[in-house]
Amino acid sequence: QLYRDARTAGNGGGEAMSKWFWASAKLAGDIGFHCGSRAGARWFSRSQPVYLYSFAPIEDFPTGVIGHCAQKPYVQLQQPNSSLASKMGRYWYSFAKYGDPNTAPRLAGMPDWPLYHNASDVNVIFDEPTIRTEVGLRKAQCALCANTQSCQPNAGNS
Repeated sequence: QLYRDARTAGNGGGEAMSKWFWASAKLAGDIGFHCGSRAGARWFSRSQPVYLYSFAPIEDFPTGVIGHCAQKPYVQLQQPNSSLASKMGRYWYSFAKYGDPNTAPRLAGMPDWPLYHNASDVNVIFDEPTIRTEVGLRKAQCALCANTQSCQPNAGNS
């Protein structure tokens, strides 16, 4: 049920991939990135400021898959004519200079990036055309992973 909306057609090369392929790709992304990031935010936010985000401009990626470090050209302003890149660059600059992504002057459409707290569980979604906040980054999927032994590092190894 958690992955039934997985992309079912096209991978940029014209080949049709099955719903099982896309569901497993989403599961791998959750295990490898989303759930680990959320768990890290929950852990570290107990003792220091944490800002959690998800990068999601799917229309910029013809394969339908956003890989590791895909946000780098946006943060480094290497995406010409991208309002998302301009905004992300400002958040990262402000965070690097001031320790808070909300300090530097912002462009229109740049909401406050809330400090992560376990109680509120709020993160930012960087997407085109809107940057927005959400509660519980992939919460249901991460709960499944946390309750499934196979999602744990070194599962089955003593």
